[in-house]
Amino acid sequence: MKKTFLSLLNGIGLSSPVFADALYQVYQMAVEKDPTTNRAKADRDAAFEGISISRARLLPQVSGSVSYTDSTSEQFDFQAAPETAPEGTPPFINIVESDSKNLGLGLNRSVSFYDRQN
Repeated sequence: MKKTFLSLLNGIGLSSPVFADALYQVYQMAVEKDPTTNRAKADRDAAFEGISISRARLLPQVSGSVSYTDSTSEQFDFQAAPETAPEGTPPFINIVESDSKNLGLGLNRSVSFYDRQN
């Protein structure tokens, strides 16, 4: 009887770390699947993201723009021959051509020093 009891105590003593590991794993799985705990973690993470989002309004805002235009125009100006010109002189035709190319660049930067919402 003494040997059986000692064997039983020895067996329980040797298997207790294994049992503790299994129990810890069961506890970890229960915590991972607990909806209350998961919701609390999600609320905490959302609060931290809210802080980052509210601070983002205080960062410098940069914007830029580019514009390019290319235009061509022709203008015809008909003028009668001057009175001093010999007879049969055709009228004068002035042709004015103009080409223009414009390039515009813009860069805007703004910094908020104070935002009441933050």
